[in-house]
Amino acid sequence: MNEEIKVQSVGDWFITLLLISIPLVNIIILLLWAFGGDYDINRRNFAKAALLWMIIPIALAMAFVSCGLASMLFYI
Repeated sequence: MNEEIKVQSVGDWFITLLLISIPLVNIIILLLWAFGGDYDINRRNFAKAALLWMIIPIALAMAFVSCGLASMLFYI
């Protein structure tokens, strides 16, 4: 780990935030940055964290919907 890590500039972060604000493109870009290629460690960690922030609400919503459906079926 003697490699020098390049600091991302404001312009790099501007482009990053611009790309992840576009629907559907954001998922592709984040998956590519997180698990593909030889990207900067900061960008990889950011992409993994952003993907987790997308997955957690979806999982919670699915849990609440399944609990709601189960309770509706219980009363039928």
